Amino acid sequence: MGTRRTWTIAAVVLVWSLLTVGSGLVQSYATLFAVRVFLGSAGLLYNPSGSSLIADYYPGSGRARAFGLERFAYFSGLPLGIMLGGALAQAFGRRAMFFLVAVPGVVIALLCCAAPSPCCCSRCWPGR
Repeated sequence: MGTRRTWTIAAVVLVWSLLTVGSGLVQSYATLFAVRVFLGSAGLLYNPSGSSLIADYYPGSGRARAFGLERFAYFSGLPLGIMLGGALAQAFGRRAMFFLVAVPGVVIALLCCAAPSPCCCSRCWPGR
């Protein structure tokens, strides 16, 4: 079973997914805007837990690379998500696109719940 941090990340990803589904259900631009603001705000909850998990999973020698890969994935995922979302919206419609992209988030949330607890003590990494 995961730690409190992995459960926090799982909850954030699940909220992202539910708000994404909500984006497909809205009836007005104002409601869509409000849902997307909440979706962006939910992202603020990920960073502290994610960063502390990376620090615990990777010792000092590999930590910089791990943080770099995480940031690279985040910032390369933003434009890729916009392009993929646009292609899916054009192919299937705006509402269907939101429903489609919410599914992987639910799967990722479940995987986060099963993530092993990191070893963050000097017993595992002497000299840490």
